[in-house]
Amino acid sequence: MAQRTPLPSVAPVRVMVGIAHDENLVRKGFRSALQEAGMEVAIAVDTLADLEVGLRSLPDVRVLVVQLHLPVKQMTEDLERLMRRSKLPVIVIGALNGPVVETLVQLDVKGVLTNKVLDPELVTAVQVVAQGGIHANNWMLDQLKHKRKRTTLDEERSNVKLTAKLEQTAQLLFDHPELGMPALAALANLNKRTLESRAKALYDKMNLANRNAFMKYKGLHR
Repeated sequence: MAQRTPLPSVAPVRVMVGIAHDENLVRKGFRSALQEAGMEVAIAVDTLADLEVGLRSLPDVRVLVVQLHLPVKQMTEDLERLMRRSKLPVIVIGALNGPVVETLVQLDVKGVLTNKVLDPELVTAVQVVAQGGIHANNWMLDQLKHKRKRTTLDEERSNVKLTAKLEQTAQLLFDHPELGMPALAALANLNKRTLESRAKALYDKMNLANRNAFMKYKGLHR
């Protein structure tokens, strides 16, 4: 009976990671922890801009670990550009709070970790994200829950059927944000109390607290 030729063993594919952090000791620590777990740091640089440039010659990188910088608005713009151009999942490390994590979740980052992250959680986060998942620690879970709630509310509001009078009221409010209710009522040839009553009915129907909330919602969904 002929013996079977054993199949050659295939070495597991190493997860290639890119890092952007302005502290050299932190970069070295991340590199050591990830390498001990069988991963490889292909690039470790100071800034997002340097990382973006370096990635052009490193097509095998699968996950990015980047430092959170303030102000968040500038960080958001830089990070959004990096994610759009690299098309890679990102884990952000830094000083976290609710609003910061909310902003990052809206950008669709796949993990957030504090500056004091321990090596095992860093390794786990990179492994999960490399496999297409989200590292759902408490920070992420809290904001993902709020994100789902906001999405559900938006869907409910988009399905609300308004009467003709409420549609007119909504358009009037949105078209003239600079006018107070007395001036709006005069413009629409309505009694002030009638307009206020219609506006309140509009806010209630859309589950919005007041005119400011209505204007913010309408501005985001026009």
